[in-house]
Amino acid sequence: MFGSQILDVALGIILVFLISSLLASALREAIEAKVKARAVLLERGLRELLDGKSGTNFTTQFYEHPLIYSLFQGVYDAKQSRRMGGALPTYIPAKNFAEALIDLTVRGAPDCASATSQDLSALTVQILRQRASTLPNPQLARAVLIATDTAGDDLAKVTKNLQDWFDSSMDRVSGWYKRKTHYWLLAIGFVMAAALNINALRIGEGLWRDKTLRESMTKRAEATAQNPDYQRSLADSNGRAKDLKNRLADLQTLNLPIGWTDTAKREAEARLSTGSGAVWFILVALLGWMLTALAVSLGAPFWFDLLNKVITIRSTVKPHEKSPEEGSKDRQASSDGGPLPTPTSSSTTVPPQGSSAPTQRSPFAEIITAAAALAAAVTAPGDGEGHKWAAGDPEEGII
Repeated sequence: MFGSQILDVALGIILVFLISSLLASALREAIEAKVKARAVLLERGLRELLDGKSGTNFTTQFYEHPLIYSLFQGVYDAKQSRRMGGALPTYIPAKNFAEALIDLTVRGAPDCASATSQDLSALTVQILRQRASTLPNPQLARAVLIATDTAGDDLAKVTKNLQDWFDSSMDRVSGWYKRKTHYWLLAIGFVMAAALNINALRIGEGLWRDKTLRESMTKRAEATAQNPDYQRSLADSNGRAKDLKNRLADLQTLNLPIGWTDTAKREAEARLSTGSGAVWFILVALLGWMLTALAVSLGAPFWFDLLNKVITIRSTVKPHEKSPEEGSKDRQASSDGGPLPTPTSSSTTVPPQGSSAPTQRSPFAEIITAAAALAAAVTAPGDGEGHKWAAGDPEEGII
C-alpha cells in the first residue's frame, strides 16, 4: 500500500513537471525566435575557429563566401560581440564549411590583394598545402596543414578531415548552447512557477492526502505516456510553441493546488497577516517554486522518460498488492473449528516439506522498495538531445 502510494504521488508530480517543462520550452522557443542565440553562438565559434578570439577579418570573408552567403539573407556585419543573431544562419553544413575554407585558402577572397585565379579543377593537395601558409591565422593554417598531411594525395580525404574538424569544434558550441538553455529554462521555470503558483511541495502534500486525486492523476499520467500529441511535441521542438495553449489547458485541468485561485489568495492573505506564519509561508512558497524551476531546467524529455519508467515500476508493484498473501493451512483449519497445531519447544516453525511459508511484507519494506526503484529510475542514464550545428533545419528548436 505504502509503496504504491509513494509511486502514485511521484507520478502526479512528474506529470506536473513534464507539462511545466513543455510550457517553459515553448516560451524559450518564442524567445529564441527573436534572439536567435544559436546563430550568435555559431558565429562566435566560427570566429574563434577562423580568426581567433580577437579577429573578424577572415570570418567576414567566410560568411561572404557564396557557399555560406546563400544560407542566410541580408549582409554580414562583423562584430566582436553580438546579442541577437538577426538573419545569420543557425547551422552550416560541414561540407559547405570545408569547401569554402579550401576555396578561400587557394583563391583568397574576391576583393583580396592575394586572390588568385587558381583553377580548382587542377587543384592538388600539394597546392593546398602551399597556399595554407598564406592564411592570416597561424592556428587555422596549422589545422589545414594537418588535414593535408594525414590525407596523402587524396583531396576528398582533406575535405573529410576538415569536415570532422568542424564537427568536433561545434561540439564545444553545443556545450555553450546547452548551458545557456539550462539557465534560460531555470529562470523561465521560476517566473512561471511563481506566476502560476506551481508549488511542488503543496502539490506533493495534496496528492499524499487525497486518495481520489492520486488515482485520477495516475490514470492521467498513464494516458499522457501514450498520448501521441506529447510524443510529437517531444520529437519536434517547434511543435511545443504551437501547443502552448493546449499544455496550459492541461495544467489547469489537473485539479491540483495550482494557480492563484480565490482559495489560494485567501490562504496567502491569512498567512501573510501573521508574524511567524508569514515567514514560514514565504519560505515554503519560495522553496516549492525553486524545486519546480529546477525540475523544469532538466527538460521535458527527461521527465517523459522518467514518467514511463515509474509507470513500469508501478506495474510491478501493483500485482503484489492485488493478490493477497495466502494464509497458513493450519490457521485456516483452526478457524473452521479444527485442532490447533501443537507448539514445539523450538521457536521456529518449520513448514511442511513441499510447501512454502508465507512471507509478510512490512509497510517499511514497501516504502524502501519503492524508493529504491524510483531512485534507480531517476539515476538511470538517458539519451540526451542536442542541437546539430552542421545539419538540420535552420529553424530547428531547442533541446
